[in-house]
Amino acid sequence: MNALRHSLERVRALGGVLRALPYYRLDNARLEASLGEMRYQLDAVAAQANEIAARLLTQESTNEQIFAQLVQATARAAAAAGDHRLVPAFEVRGEDAGPAGPLKIGLFDNLANQAYITARALRRLGHDVDVVLQTNLHDMYVMAHPQWEECEAQDIDPLRFDVDTFGWTAPEFVKDHPYDLERQIAFQRKSETVSQVKELYQSSFGKQISDDVALLLAQFMGHWDYIRAMNDYDVVMLSMNAITLGLFSPKPVVVCPLGNDVYTRGFQEDVGGLITRAAFRQAAHLAVPETDYFGYLDRMETTAPRSFMPLIVDTDVYCPGAEPDLRAEWQARIGGEHFLLGVCRQDWVWKGSDKLIRGFARFRAANPKLAAGWRLLLQSWGTDLEASRGLVTELGLDDVTLWLSLCSKPLLRRRQRAADAVADQFVMEGYGASVLESLAAAKPVIMRPVPDSSEHHFRTAPPPFIGAATDVEIGHALVRLADPHTRKAAGEASRAWVEAEHGYRTLGPLYMVMFEQAARHPASSSASVARPSAAAAPTRKNRIL
Repeated sequence: MNALRHSLERVRALGGVLRALPYYRLDNARLEASLGEMRYQLDAVAAQANEIAARLLTQESTNEQIFAQLVQATARAAAAAGDHRLVPAFEVRGEDAGPAGPLKIGLFDNLANQAYITARALRRLGHDVDVVLQTNLHDMYVMAHPQWEECEAQDIDPLRFDVDTFGWTAPEFVKDHPYDLERQIAFQRKSETVSQVKELYQSSFGKQISDDVALLLAQFMGHWDYIRAMNDYDVVMLSMNAITLGLFSPKPVVVCPLGNDVYTRGFQEDVGGLITRAAFRQAAHLAVPETDYFGYLDRMETTAPRSFMPLIVDTDVYCPGAEPDLRAEWQARIGGEHFLLGVCRQDWVWKGSDKLIRGFARFRAANPKLAAGWRLLLQSWGTDLEASRGLVTELGLDDVTLWLSLCSKPLLRRRQRAADAVADQFVMEGYGASVLESLAAAKPVIMRPVPDSSEHHFRTAPPPFIGAATDVEIGHALVRLADPHTRKAAGEASRAWVEAEHGYRTLGPLYMVMFEQAARHPASSSASVARPSAAAAPTRKNRIL
């Protein structure tokens, strides 16, 4: 009986790991196919185990269902709670000085290496910042490994690629705290572990947590080493999957959403989605890197201070430069004199990749002489890769289209520098790292423009995109960029804007002000016991940047 129970728990835990993988943006076609087969096999085993358990453990199965409903209800209560800390009046007045001396900051979840890029840049400015990984789960995707940012590689299969083949040693500020499956199995779905979690939290952090928060934490104890690492810092900044654990942090939390975490995860009704919403609502500060995130935060009814805090670009690494060898390689393969680089993965829903292909076809059809020397470079990965290939063929663009393999960031930087113009996405209001990196390379970027209603967020001006949201507009944009003087002026504007709005020298001080504000916040929504500070002294008033 016990062996069956243990086996069933293991199967369910593994199922949870696999079902979490879509949130890591694993959108390579072969990867998705492999994961689909893995999920099918796992579901079959789980179904068989459940059938046996139902026959042998009828009463226990009923109890387990009730327990699952209790966890769900507790998570829903946490999501609805908002910021209900017991905070003395002197802290409301902003008179708590917070940690003495320079802050130590931890950045958790390294989607697209943004945390690593941010930590590297802030450390260059003299700040003590680490990036904290969980390379066997949260950061298991190859693009979340720092090697992806530092080492050149191409023709990569994300499912089978071993980052250790780079032979690169991570710097001291990169930490790794793996997920512990055995601990997860030992604690989850057991009411008797709640008291153990409370005692462990008290002994580890010197802080108490309530029974309901301990019940929730017991379901996520595979992350215990990752959570415990949060105590090494004065402030932690959480993104993507790490936000799910924000409720359990012993230190003040800055939540910095990067996409699906604010678009979808915070609104999902499972336990993970509910405690993600709780982390948003109980954060010490919200860093908002995209103009369209504010509406989602309003829907979650967040009350924490918000700062429009654009993503940091390392403008020392991402910079203009000539790439004659790479251009010569492209010309040898496809001919042409000018190259339009589509920098996004093939995704028609989220990126509008089909619009770029149709827009390029319109450009060629309406302006045959002007377009004769232009070639289209596309990324050969993404959920809609085959559909994009078919569309290229259908529109007669095979002879002027070059498919580029998935590559790491050093080679992508070279491609951006070598291109005459870059095209990104045509669907969403926001923009990601690839846009910023292309602008930093002093390239004109064709993509969906920022709407007028969002322009007020920028300190100097909205981004100088060559605005386009339809295939017709893309065709017109290419006519404009066929003029070399226009391309040069647009590229210079791109570089100047990135330095002013996203450059690390500009943003570094603003990030640190935000972290200082968060550090003066009571330490954690669930774990803090607010006490008067013996050295309380007046400080700057909190404000929204």
